[in-house]
Amino acid sequence: MNLKKIKLALTIDLLNQKNNHNLLQSTREIMSNLKEEVGNFLSQKLILARPNGNHVKQSYALQYENGTLNLDVVLNPSTLNQYIYSFDFQ
Repeated sequence: MNLKKIKLALTIDLLNQKNNHNLLQSTREIMSNLKEEVGNFLSQKLILARPNGNHVKQSYALQYENGTLNLDVVLNPSTLNQYIYSFDFQ
């Protein structure tokens, strides 16, 4: 498994996203293109959701056969726009 390749591909594809209303689905679609590296999708879990001013910071764990994608997302509740705060594949 090439972590550098996974992180680079995910970074580039997330930067090119135009629709930021369903970021988790978009991330799963991007990761499906890396199926050879990460394996099949197993589960998705909301780890933490806490208010941060007018926004909500959410932490998710997306479990794959070969590792876990930890994804921190900032949600604007009034517009429902989501933005990546950080991610890491382990």
